[in-house]
Amino acid sequence: MQGRSRLTDEAVDAVREAVDIIDLVSEHTKVERRGQRFVALCPFHKEKTPSLSLDPERKLYYCFGCGAGGDALRFHMELTGDTFATTIEHLARRYGIPLQRATGPGADGRPDRSERIQAALDAAWDFFRAKLRTEAVPQQYLQRRKVPSELITRFGVGYAPDDWRTMIEDLGRRIPVPDLESAGLIARSPKAPDRPYDRFRNRLMFPIRSPAGRLLAFGGRTLGDDQAKYVNTNETDHFRKGTLLYGLDAARRGIREQGRALLVEGYFDVLGAAASGIDWAVASMGTALTGHQVRLLSRYTDEVVLGYDGDRAGIEAARKAAGLMLETGLNVRRALFPAGQDPDSLRLDEGPEAVRATVAEARDAVAIEIDDLPSRGELDPRLRAREAARVRTLIDRVGDPIARRGYFETAAERLGVKVDVLLRESAAAAEKPAAPDSPEPAARSRPPVTSSIEEQVLRLTAAAPDLRGIEWPAPDAFFDPALRAIYEAMREQAQAGAERIDSGALVDVLGRRRGTDNETDRPVDRIAGLLLQRSSAFSESDESELRLSLAELGRRFARQRLNLLAREINRAQREGDMETLHRMIEEKQQLSRQLYRQSGR
Repeated sequence: MQGRSRLTDEAVDAVREAVDIIDLVSEHTKVERRGQRFVALCPFHKEKTPSLSLDPERKLYYCFGCGAGGDALRFHMELTGDTFATTIEHLARRYGIPLQRATGPGADGRPDRSERIQAALDAAWDFFRAKLRTEAVPQQYLQRRKVPSELITRFGVGYAPDDWRTMIEDLGRRIPVPDLESAGLIARSPKAPDRPYDRFRNRLMFPIRSPAGRLLAFGGRTLGDDQAKYVNTNETDHFRKGTLLYGLDAARRGIREQGRALLVEGYFDVLGAAASGIDWAVASMGTALTGHQVRLLSRYTDEVVLGYDGDRAGIEAARKAAGLMLETGLNVRRALFPAGQDPDSLRLDEGPEAVRATVAEARDAVAIEIDDLPSRGELDPRLRAREAARVRTLIDRVGDPIARRGYFETAAERLGVKVDVLLRESAAAAEKPAAPDSPEPAARSRPPVTSSIEEQVLRLTAAAPDLRGIEWPAPDAFFDPALRAIYEAMREQAQAGAERIDSGALVDVLGRRRGTDNETDRPVDRIAGLLLQRSSAFSESDESELRLSLAELGRRFARQRLNLLAREINRAQREGDMETLHRMIEEKQQLSRQLYRQSGR
């Protein structure tokens, strides 16, 4: 198991220190010097004027065109698809850095839990692929669906045999059963808990990977009469389906080259799109799109084409997805597949050209909804009002004020009303507080707020010439985990007496933090844009804005905490937990007094 030992922080630091980002980027694009900075044509999207800015001292890059940014390690990972560990190993060989490894916290030298789970997943993937090569049933199914062998290999499709214990008996000889269970590969029956069984049986197996290519889980499509058509690895602390997009690891380069992404519903839709020559498709894996998935996609593109099914359920899902995306600032188009068709079924019925044509003819998602509005006299006025409210809610999510006004004008013309009527309704809706029990508040309301005020605070803090006398709220005031890590590092410098942020030290500290899965959401990747974007001098108004924004973050956190405390107090009252009740009431009173003082009353 020595080969799976963990890279030490010292080894990662040594590689980061040795890498020359100018040298690294020059291998992929022409680099030019402009003053203290270097610029280049961005390799992540098509452009004619250089928009990639490089900082050799801090070893950072940021593209002002597509928003790609990070340190030298991220640059290599984005271009190659290598995992974090593979990137470190590759760059260490290139720069002649000996790698130190730690075998884990235990005295027996066993790999840690995450490494054992990874070993189980990798072994299962080898098992599934081997079974696909020898079993006739899955091969015949893939032939009927006209899936080219090249795509089977590219996407790593495999097969889970139609048996209850084939995999566990095969892998159990070299992988501990608890590790297979932790990886979500086996299950237990309450009637026979001592006899675990294979979770996946008689299913085509699709590996689910992180954007950087790390295997995290599997999705299985039944080839029998199982009522559950698709089954995924059960959610664990290392796999959350709602935070990932299937196929993103393979589609990243195509998305950046095309400047857009095709979002579909399932695994076969991604394969069908790829078989039609569209290598920039990703899938939400058959469930409702989440805010996490939208934010993940927005890191790679600012335009998304929705390729959902043409039935009623697909249309409703597309409407909801469009709302989430518009709220995040994405441009959204809809490919109008015929009723009952999806990208893969259309390919099988009418050929790849039909899929490409449907995607190429995708229309603006908001314009489609406006065109579907009933015109004057078509419906009962109350039904027209209801439809108008639905579309108005969608238009409200458009961030650009000029585009939003244009949509309202078009909708008003379609409905036969004055645009001021819709604008007044929009303004009135904006003033209403969100319902306390509204579903998925984080996905609906949090991203636009956090992406503006949290990033603005960090950008101003990084540029401020004098940080003395500033009140710093608790790190929990930041909702975004990566931005919270950046703020914590900045706050530590300020509270240690620094007059201004030492950006070099900041990058060093953040570069050691691996992110949520060692690969994505690394704080150092987010700091690149914040440090390299700002060029103007820090003004008095900037200082005032920084103080006001910090105070608002503190108030926002206090309000959120008060809402949580109210629920906890009710629960403690119901359960008769007096100790918790008194503690929560005391904290609520303190926060209420704090908000009262900050309100200036």
